[in-house]
Amino acid sequence: MNEPKLGQWYRVSHSLERIKHSERRFWATSYPQGKAMLIGVRTLSNGEVSNTMMNGLWYHPKKYFKAYMFVSGIDRKPFFALPQHCEFMSN
Repeated sequence: MNEPKLGQWYRVSHSLERIKHSERRFWATSYPQGKAMLIGVRTLSNGEVSNTMMNGLWYHPKKYFKAYMFVSGIDRKPFFALPQHCEFMSN
């Protein structure tokens, strides 16, 4: 895939949703989306939280991966998607 540029439109098959299960924190494939505009590229992580009496909660990332940040409408919050779930649309 070519290098993405801000403002390009994509057809997004699935978004990512942050899941918090016990001490685990991970991103899972979620709802189908549709047409959306690219507004950024981020590095996300999956990991675990540990609780220590002295220092409180600590997040320990275990795996990093790249995700695109999109918005599909002015009244919708931004969402993340994996690059393999995104198909470029001509502007």
